[in-house]
Amino acid sequence: MIKYSPTKKKRGRKKSFKKAKLSNKKYKSLINKKQKKKSLSKKQNIELEDELYRKYCSCVKTVRYNKKIPKNSEYSICLHSIYKQRKLEVPKKAANNCKKIFK
Repeated sequence: MIKYSPTKKKRGRKKSFKKAKLSNKKYKSLINKKQKKKSLSKKQNIELEDELYRKYCSCVKTVRYNKKIPKNSEYSICLHSIYKQRKLEVPKKAANNCKKIFK
């Protein structure tokens, strides 16, 4: 398994990013803690960031090929649905990193 954090830079050729998903129960509990400004451990924060980022990139990929949605609107749709509705910070250059890491 490849471990990836959206904050770290990777070098070398492109590799597909396959990582086990968090369980829904754990994911929701981490989101609730983050929204209520409770402290998360460093490991929990990294897990949550990776899961949100993975969800964002998969959303962009699925929305991009939907013919009913106008071109180049996938980034704003996915940012709103994944980050902004949960009132979380958006990582810088999120879309560019998706292209680099995910095939």
